[in-house]
Amino acid sequence: MKNKILLIIIIILSGIFNLIIPNSANAITNNIKWNKSPIVLYATFGLNKNEILALKSAMVEWNSIGNGIFFINGGQLNSKIVSIDGINTVGKAPIVSISTIASTNTRFLIEEREIIEADIALNTNINLTRYNMKTVFMHELGHVLGLADTDEINSIMYRYYYDGGVSQITNYDILDIDSLYK
Repeated sequence: MKNKILLIIIIILSGIFNLIIPNSANAITNNIKWNKSPIVLYATFGLNKNEILALKSAMVEWNSIGNGIFFINGGQLNSKIVSIDGINTVGKAPIVSISTIASTNTRFLIEEREIIEADIALNTNINLTRYNMKTVFMHELGHVLGLADTDEINSIMYRYYYDGGVSQITNYDILDIDSLYK
């Protein structure tokens, strides 16, 4: 019972604050990771064709690093809602901060240190057309895998989006993923 209450509290906190517990100089979230592959991601009907293409392209790039954990496209759900339901979804939702392009919420089992669900929400309160959506999805899929934001400007997991910034997986990201999934 105590573990269930703690898990509920962490789920609430992760939804509000995107709970990140760094334990390295780079971007690993306290060795919390998926214990099984593939990670099936479903797009909601809120995504447009270009966003779906950007998501698929980002999934292919993450899959290309060959760490044993990979994404597959589950297709589209008959829903526009991103929610805690055991299904890994990518969709749109209003995010209070207009400086947040997207948010990834990850649910995990504490004792097992296992991610069990991750949802990506694009912010409906901002104009998304001004951003390179593949870059946004590359970053958010890094969170899905268990990576945190980093201050390393040469990483896809760099905490700030800027025009001309990193738009692909770099050696920094590969080292972090290899360390997490060793």
